[in-house]
Amino acid sequence: MIIITTENKPWQEASKSNKKGVELRVGEEMQEIRGFGTCFSELGALALGNIPSEEKKAFLDELFDEDKCNFNYCRTPIGASDFSLDFYSYNETDGDFEMKNFSIERDKKLLLPLILEGVGRQADMQMFASPWCPPLWLKTHRAYSYGVFNKTEENYRAYALYFRKYIEEYRKNGVPLVHVHPQNEPCSNQIFPSCVWKGYELAEFIGGYLGEAIKDTGV
Repeated sequence: MIIITTENKPWQEASKSNKKGVELRVGEEMQEIRGFGTCFSELGALALGNIPSEEKKAFLDELFDEDKCNFNYCRTPIGASDFSLDFYSYNETDGDFEMKNFSIERDKKLLLPLILEGVGRQADMQMFASPWCPPLWLKTHRAYSYGVFNKTEENYRAYALYFRKYIEEYRKNGVPLVHVHPQNEPCSNQIFPSCVWKGYELAEFIGGYLGEAIKDTGV
């Protein structure tokens, strides 16, 4: 079977003599594809905020409407990414192991409104999230770029709680999170927010702390 997509007719079956547009060959049915999507960012929200409202609407409709691109499986960063306006986390209060000062207020200015524009257009939207960098006081060196996590038991517990707070706050604000990842690009030491983890360290964090902290959230 040959499936083609054109500007006006998405996901149409075609013969070999009549293939125009993007081609997808469907062979043996194996793993189910949950969906397709994009990654939300502050810079994306800023760019869209600088164009006329009717153009922004048309652009977002094209991405998320079910009869168009139908993006329904999307990612958002937990804190700063390389597409943030600057570097930040949700809690930079040193030693706040109970995460009393955790806050997503910054995200409510640009990032969350853009996410909710997508969610509002897509009935089947599922969201996942990953951090580029933990709060600085949880790293061995206080810098968003480069570095590693300071792997102590109290830091592990605090960071697991950080994830739980994030899940709770984002869901409270209408974002349908289905899962979280412990680290974006864990093998990459970058000039933008990053944190290197080894495989056994991620296993220790997930198995000993993160899984327990979020097990009743459904993520």
